[in-house]
Amino acid sequence: MKRPKVLAITKRPAELCATQPWLNAAGLELITATNTNAAGAIIKSTRVKGIIVCKGSWSEEEREGIAAELWMLNPEVEVILRCPDCTECDEVNRSAGTLRDTLPLTNFIAAIASK
Repeated sequence: MKRPKVLAITKRPAELCATQPWLNAAGLELITATNTNAAGAIIKSTRVKGIIVCKGSWSEEEREGIAAELWMLNPEVEVILRCPDCTECDEVNRSAGTLRDTLPLTNFIAAIASK
């Protein structure tokens, strides 16, 4: 059975995304895109349940613009603009136990699971 997919718009590879342990534990698969064009192609060709706009890759203003573009492509997909404890593009993968402020991500996962 294929796992539901979450798309992260990020400059880092999926295995370095701090949200991956949380998504895996919820039965979700993380896929990544490095820009909105690539993200748009993925959204059109893959059933994406949610989108994370990486805090470590983009400024707050950039994240708002990216989210607006993605909502126009599919207004029904859950989008989260902030991942917990995600600050640097080159940071190493962290275990789930070290993530701070997980409420936005927990709510995001719950919203995906309820669809």
